[in-house]
Amino acid sequence: MRAMKRILVFTLLFPPLVLAVFLWKDVLAAGKGRLSLLEFLGLAYLVAMIPAWLSAAADWALSVNLPSLRVVGTMVAAFVIAVVYARVVGHDFGFPNVLHVGLMGAIPAAACSWLSRGAK
Repeated sequence: MRAMKRILVFTLLFPPLVLAVFLWKDVLAAGKGRLSLLEFLGLAYLVAMIPAWLSAAADWALSVNLPSLRVVGTMVAAFVIAVVYARVVGHDFGFPNVLHVGLMGAIPAAACSWLSRGAK
């Protein structure tokens, strides 16, 4: 039952947090969004579920093997997962965008990992 908590936290919270990080750069920096918030949220769930579940698996593995490094390790794993996933789906980007894409994985993963700290 405790493992379900981790999956639930990552499934429900990871995509909206990815959206928040995305909107921070794209919409707030540009001043205007191209889609409505509801459309953005739908796309966030569509795109971010695979990285969310992979990050949950990394968090679970770290909670079993290296519990003291779980949050930091999950952040690093999610950073790499996000960058590789973006490359696989066809995004070509330079260094500033690699950092932004990586943070779109690392920040939500850290929050979700911290919230699921009691799950084994």
